[in-house]
This record gives sequence, structure tokens and C-alpha cells, in this order.
Amino acid sequence: MDPRFFPYWMSAAAVLAAVAVWASPAAAQTPAGCPALGPAQVVLEPMDAPLRYDTVRSAAQLTAMPGRAPSPLGRQAGRALGLTAAEFAARSRFQMVFQQQPGGGVCGALKTLTISFGYARRTVYIARELPPQSCIYGEVMGHEIEHVAIDDRVLAEFRPRFQQQMEGLAEQLRPVQGRSADQVARAIQRSVESVINRSLDEFGRERDRRQARLDTVEEYTRVSQSCGGELNRYKPVPGARR
Repeated sequence: MDPRFFPYWMSAAAVLAAVAVWASPAAAQTPAGCPALGPAQVVLEPMDAPLRYDTVRSAAQLTAMPGRAPSPLGRQAGRALGLTAAEFAARSRFQMVFQQQPGGGVCGALKTLTISFGYARRTVYIARELPPQSCIYGEVMGHEIEHVAIDDRVLAEFRPRFQQQMEGLAEQLRPVQGRSADQVARAIQRSVESVINRSLDEFGRERDRRQARLDTVEEYTRVSQSCGGELNRYKPVPGARR
């Protein structure tokens, strides 16, 4: 079978959280005895990992990497010659105020919520079979850089929406009562992580949709046939392997 250009892109998401707490016995009281605070302050910090390049893996190794999007060429596609991998993440930390309840137990409320959101890791892979100075190397690299540019645009467009979603969470999150400060903090953390996970899922679906627009049969054919068929010189690029 003739060699084919077979790029892939993939992503993963992660959520981490840390908690900082302090007591505030002088805080104003609600009727339920909880601290009377307004919405927590939300701070969104950028997470922009530097772009890395990897040219040491073979086409077979790139094809075997997990998390790849399916090729529009289906099972007839050859081995992957290029791949753009990105891990997007949201890492949160928050501060709370606590108030001891007269009858026992603790009431706590969120005070500040700081979230780092963006790409934690980004790598462009080009199969080692392609000589760095070759024309086809440049074509494959150009295609992968388009994937990187799409990632940049989607992130820039989604960040304001993510900020609004986190501010909405802060407005809706009410003080929590529990037996201990740890129990209250864990309850708050679960609420924060639930919203962050939904936001990351939304971001991932939009990113997938945008990236799929680039990986078409027409684009794969264009790259494969570029440079006067130079791709045929570089072996091994055997038939389909899933």
C-alpha cells in the first residue's frame, strides 16, 4: 500500500485541588450561625505549557500511542507520521473561613477560589523516518502546527466562559455545616471539582470538534501527495495497523 500521511491529536484532562483554611470567630453570623460572607473571590490564572517537539519516535510508535483521534481514512490509513498531544487541566486551590457552632460542629464558607486553567503539557511529534530538512517533514510539521494554533484559539475563546462558570459557582455555593473543618472542606472541594469537571468536559468537546475540522480526507490526501510524492521514499510506512 502507498504510504499515507496519518497525523493524530490527543488530549487528557486533570483536576487537582488544595485547601488552605483558617478560623474566623469574629465573622458576622447568618441566622443559621454560619459566616455571613458574600460570593467568594474567583481568580483565574493562565496555564500555558511551552510547546515541545519530539522527533525520536518511529511512525509505528506514534501509531501505537493511546488517546489518538480516529483517522477519517479509517482502517485503510497507514502509520502516523505526525501527532499533536495536549493535556489540558484545571488546578484549584481555595481558602475558607470557619465558625464553631454553639451546639457543636463547624460551619464553613468559601472565601477565595484560585484556578489555574489551560494546557499543562503540549508536544508535537514527527516520525523519525522523516528527515528534518526534507520537504515532507515541513508539510507534516505545518499540519501539526495548525493543530497547535487551533488549541490556542479554543483556549483563548473558552477562558472567559470558564471564568463566568467559576464565578457562578462562587455565587451559588452556600455555607456548609459539618462535624469538623475537614468534613466541611471536603464537601466544598467536591462541589468545586464537580463544576470544574463539567467545564473541562465542555472544553474538551469543543476542542475535539474544532480539531476534527482540520483532519479531513482532503487534508490527509493533500499532505500525502505534496512534495512530488516525496513521502514514498521513506520506509517503513506499511499498510494499516490499529
